[in-house]
Amino acid sequence: MNKKIYRFSVITEDEIGIINQILIIFTRRRVYINSLSCSNIHSEGENFSKLNFSIFVDSIMAHKCRDQILKIIEVKNVYYFSEEFDGLRELAIFKIYKSDISPEINLFILENKLKKIYETDADITYEISNTPSEINKLFLMAKEIGIKNFSSSGTIFI
Repeated sequence: MNKKIYRFSVITEDEIGIINQILIIFTRRRVYINSLSCSNIHSEGENFSKLNFSIFVDSIMAHKCRDQILKIIEVKNVYYFSEEFDGLRELAIFKIYKSDISPEINLFILENKLKKIYETDADITYEISNTPSEINKLFLMAKEIGIKNFSSSGTIFI
């Protein structure tokens, strides 16, 4: 089978133990969880949780996991997408020391439209939101020109 990364978005009620129940479904099937993020959703007076998982499986296993997660009573809906889905975004943060700034780094900042979010006497912090593949390309470019401090958030599903 052809394995690739699938992104799961699970909408649940705010109940204790939901994450654990979902994690058990993945671990029983020996599924590697690449990342996990949680957020709240407020809709028409009700509070829900949104759990985002990135897992590395084939399409059959992704479908089986989805079906099992839907059997949990507190789960309202489950969506899953392959990496090619266009609605995925990541937030990247670059910390650049003022002593390291060169013409190449200035060009990198301008070409990629990085937004300055914080500045101290010693460094400047920039951010950008883009697709996961574009963020990975930016990290590789940043390494090449000497930017050493960068990080990305978990994947956000739009």
